[in-house]
Amino acid sequence: SGGANDQIIIHRLSASGMKLWGENGVVLSSGAGDCSWPQLLESDNGDVLVKYFVDSGPYWAPTRHVYLARYNTEGVLQWNTTVSDAGGVSAWNQLFAFEPDGTGGAVLSWYDDRNNDTVNEIYMARINGSGTATTVANGALITGNTGHQQYYPVMCVNQAAERVYIFYKETGADQNSYGIGRQMLD
Repeated sequence: SGGANDQIIIHRLSASGMKLWGENGVVLSSGAGDCSWPQLLESDNGDVLVKYFVDSGPYWAPTRHVYLARYNTEGVLQWNTTVSDAGGVSAWNQLFAFEPDGTGGAVLSWYDDRNNDTVNEIYMARINGSGTATTVANGALITGNTGHQQYYPVMCVNQAAERVYIFYKETGADQNSYGIGRQMLD
């Protein structure tokens, strides 16, 4: 915090603890809302990928948009891509399944209720090493079984075969019955 909106500050430290990206680090901010819940993933060539949210509205019911940024080893932003601006990601869904894709990009999976029907579905997006989404805008719905709640995706990414395996908890709409779902995507 400090300005009109919360920011994310990223430091890169040497093995001896020196700040390599300056004393104040690299600032990730947005005029559209608070930057929150960063997740870091090492990319190729020592670059770093940062998944983060831009939240607007009340903290307990934000309008949450998802972004993926790539910084090189010098702390210079290479690209910043919208993963999903469909909304529906709840305040209680902070950490996503987040894995490297083998090309310098990443695969992300999450659940949201973007159509406000009180039923959450699982989505997956791949952003390649150049910052381009290779899935549909706002992520691909992973199953047509949309009458059930879907939560907590876990992914395995087979980079050589270009396959993503997603496992998730599935419940009835009332959450009284439950099981495990799975899906494979190319």
